[in-house]
Amino acid sequence: MHHILTGFFTGEECELLEEAREARVETQYYTMSEVSGDFEDTLTQQVPRFLVKCRGIVDRLDAKQIGKLRETFLERVKKA
Repeated sequence: MHHILTGFFTGEECELLEEAREARVETQYYTMSEVSGDFEDTLTQQVPRFLVKCRGIVDRLDAKQIGKLRETFLERVKKA
């Protein structure tokens, strides 16, 4: 996300999404882990806004932009 969608999302949004993913993995696979109340509150506030932003971005993408995103993604996959 940091490399491909930087034109659409801020660094803070990318970081929040990564932290949310890590929290999900921790709670899903490691039953002793818990998500802090502060982070839960942050997610509760930020996720609805993030979802609306994602939908807005998707609605505005045209075929040319989608093709460019696919190319960028494939280039990143080849480098990995």
